[in-house]
This record gives sequence, C-alpha cells and structure tokens, in this order.
Amino acid sequence: MANAYERVAVTTTGAAGSAAGDGEASALPEGEVLGIGIEYAAGLPGTTVVTVSTGVGSAKKQLLSKTGNTNLPVTSVVETPLGPDGLASTPNVRAITAGPITVAVTGTNAVDSAVMVDVLVRGD
Repeated sequence: MANAYERVAVTTTGAAGSAAGDGEASALPEGEVLGIGIEYAAGLPGTTVVTVSTGVGSAKKQLLSKTGNTNLPVTSVVETPLGPDGLASTPNVRAITAGPITVAVTGTNAVDSAVMVDVLVRGD
C-alpha cells in the first residue's frame, strides 16, 4: 500500500465572524486515514470551526471537527466502531475514507487560504 498526501486550501467568504468556505481533497485514493493536520491563517477568530468528512449523502461521516485558531500538527484519526449491541466494540481503529474528503470552514473571517488542511492516506 502506498501513502498519498494532499493539502486542501480553503478560502472563506462572507461577513467577519460568519464567513464560510469549503474544499475537497480530490487526488487521494480510498484507504486508511493516517493523519490530518490544520494550519490557520493569522488573525482568524477563535470561533473558527473546521470539519473534515468523507463520503457523500447518508454515507458521509465526520473524521475531525475542531473549533479554534490554533494549528494542529498532523495527528492520527481514529474512530470507535459500534458493535451489534450499539456499544463501542474496538476502540482506536483508523478511519477509512469512503469517497472524497471534504473540508468545511465556518464561523470565521473572509480570508484567502484561511485554512490549510493536510490529509495523509494509505491507499490500495
């Protein structure tokens, strides 16, 4: 399995404090998400919310959501699958992509390249 990396730059538009934008990692293969990192442009408010998801429609799942304006170095992303009884079964399983990886940014200021999100995936 080869590793693949993509940096997604998200430009936000709108009024200060409520600007939003989105982007997509389009060149990544489906596979294990090894890590996600976030780099914020200077001066973004602490109300900035970055949400990284994979999949589309009802199959969409959130990989990471972070509120604030402090950079996040590339960090492992894990999920806790639920067993048939609805209880957590196997903690710390690496998240698997299920289609495109999307980045949504809300609650911020209008800035070119407001947020840069690094995504590292181990693909087929």
